[in-house]
Amino acid sequence: MTMVMSAAMVLSVACSSSEETNLSPEEIEQHTSAKALRVGVVPIEECLPVTVAQHLGLLDSLHADVLVKRYDALSECKAAKEKGEIDVMVEDSTIAFTFLTSKKSRIHRISQLSDKVIAADGDGYSTKLAYEAIDSLLKQKRHVFVIRVEDLSVRTRMLMTGNVDAALLPEPWATMAKKAGAYEVEGQRSKVKGRRAEGLSKKFREALRVASDSIDRYGKENYAYTLDK
Repeated sequence: MTMVMSAAMVLSVACSSSEETNLSPEEIEQHTSAKALRVGVVPIEECLPVTVAQHLGLLDSLHADVLVKRYDALSECKAAKEKGEIDVMVEDSTIAFTFLTSKKSRIHRISQLSDKVIAADGDGYSTKLAYEAIDSLLKQKRHVFVIRVEDLSVRTRMLMTGNVDAALLPEPWATMAKKAGAYEVEGQRSKVKGRRAEGLSKKFREALRVASDSIDRYGKENYAYTLDK
């Protein structure tokens, strides 16, 4: 059975009434979860492309075969993953991060980051990516400073104004920074991971790309409400 057929079957089950299928809402979700990549999201900016993709119906129309599960706090989302209730979350690079350097810094390679400042999320996935990228420099006892900047708008602005030398950003903030002249360090874009990710990532990433384009066009403030739905 092809993936498209599987996705269509999932949607059919999800859209049928419990009376027609003889399944309770809990059983319908359980059936859907067994076939889809279960993605945990929380009301933070990094999850905006996912919630917008869901709101615009992109996950269904592109047959991304993704089930979005919402949590009030990151701790709840992490606990759900540990229990096996979800497959991936924002820190698992459900949303790809891009390693960018400031136009003012004129840095094009990781080896040029000695004594430079990188902005990331503090203790989340982008910080992990930052340390993985600079691992060779640290092994050479060279100093690189990774600072905590949680707010994505602030992190993007700091990169564009040259207040930091580099930053890790998800979409649509990465595209905004590149339009302002930020440089994408080759080979440092994170990849989607997780159960069945190889088969799903292309459609899921396409949904995120379209959602990010819409956020970039209309502004994240016009879609902020999707985080709380």
